[in-house]
Amino acid sequence: MLSLLRPNSRSFPNMVSSNLLKSCFGKKRSNLKYRLRQYHPKTHPSLMKKNEITPQISKNEYQTRREQLMSKFPNNSLVVIPTDVPEKDAEISSLPTSWNLRPNPNLFYLTGLQEPYSMMTLYKNKKGQVVFSLFVKQRQNGLGIEQFNCGTTRAKTYFGSNNSYSVSKFEDIVLDQLSGIDYLFCDINNSKFLDLIQKKVSIIFDPTSQQFGESSKSRSSNNNTKPNLNLYLLSDNIEEIRAIKSKSEIKLLQRSADITAEAFLSVFRNAKSAKWEFELSSLFEYECKKRGAQHLAFPTCLQSGYNSIVIHYTQNDEMINKNDLILMDAGCQVDGYCSDVTRCYPVSGKFTLPQRKLYEAVLRAQKQLIKECIADDNTSIATLQMTSEILLTEELLKLGIIKAKSLKQALTRKLFRRFYYHNIGHHLGIEVHDVPTIQDTIPLQNGMAITIEPGLYIPYDYDIPAEYRGIGIRIEDDIVINHRKPIILTKNIPKDPLEIEDLILSGKK
Repeated sequence: MLSLLRPNSRSFPNMVSSNLLKSCFGKKRSNLKYRLRQYHPKTHPSLMKKNEITPQISKNEYQTRREQLMSKFPNNSLVVIPTDVPEKDAEISSLPTSWNLRPNPNLFYLTGLQEPYSMMTLYKNKKGQVVFSLFVKQRQNGLGIEQFNCGTTRAKTYFGSNNSYSVSKFEDIVLDQLSGIDYLFCDINNSKFLDLIQKKVSIIFDPTSQQFGESSKSRSSNNNTKPNLNLYLLSDNIEEIRAIKSKSEIKLLQRSADITAEAFLSVFRNAKSAKWEFELSSLFEYECKKRGAQHLAFPTCLQSGYNSIVIHYTQNDEMINKNDLILMDAGCQVDGYCSDVTRCYPVSGKFTLPQRKLYEAVLRAQKQLIKECIADDNTSIATLQMTSEILLTEELLKLGIIKAKSLKQALTRKLFRRFYYHNIGHHLGIEVHDVPTIQDTIPLQNGMAITIEPGLYIPYDYDIPAEYRGIGIRIEDDIVINHRKPIILTKNIPKDPLEIEDLILSGKK
């Protein structure tokens, strides 16, 4: 790992570094002054249009998101999104390097800024006008990554903030604002920020009561000279906006799904030649990133043989046996949006009869569940969960894995819980579990993106037919909800058993 010289180092003065930049980049890099720690229309014209802050998302769309959020709040309200990454790289590693850290998802959703350590506030004054402020690290001369920092100038001109400040001024400015506001909206997962604001005010927080009542500023305890301030959860209000995807967001989700599809196809074709789980998980990451994915959406779960019955197994360090069935749960993040897919496939290119029976049982259930993914006041992830339990219980009874006098008895006794013990799906978007606080009981609406992922995991228990023991099956697709019929973003990833077998047999040996 190279250690970069500081710009003010006597051995490497600013003048030399500036000249070196020109000679290194030349005419092809004439837009270096526009370079950020993310794409810019001037530096990546093949990926972005002139009016876009991030690929597919315009400055106007980000402005609309902020307006939607602030329309929910009364006048004299302050929204604060502090950084949620360590202040110093040393807290992550002793190496003097800059890590490719992901931004706070809410900050990214509202601004498009992907720079770590950045913060933002939105203040709705007493007249109802909204003031958008960004706190960013300054650009620095030299060859380090700091030369690509946003800086206060671009925070205004490119990201459209009304005010921009150095991140070092965040504490002073926010503390000064707190003394004059009535309502504060932020998330409470940042204990350092809470400690900071309590220097100025006494926080009143009741998670069971999020109604915007009369300001509590006038109510102070007898033994406390600091004014009281009501704190409300930002997540409770922004989740409703983030849950409904715009046309631009759906395009980004589709691109992420398409890249994931190509990576899965490559893994299928190389499955027969792989000797270790990590060979296939590494291949998936390579295939995603060479097509433009910036990150994996989460650590790939490459589960061969008996590992397939372990939820979220990520070691990927076992040898693959020739008759193993592999459960692969993987996805990538492209321009801020995630995919999340699970497929099961036989390394040999042929499902054994028990593997195929169990696979087709889960596949039948999944296809039926996807059909029910429509915008409807009576349909939610919670109702889909109940349907999945019924469908999978029926399949377990047919296979003889569970025994009961009737379907009703099996459901009443929850016999499926031994083999199916996770939710049917979750919302998908900027995060894999997008807006994690959103309730499963919320009705599905047009534009929501969710996953559908039924599964059966058969343990090594003596009361279970021997042929099914140690087999784990999950099939997961990414779905966009529509009024008429669901849009399957991941339809290009085969799940028909014959098609999967053909792909594996046509690959490397």
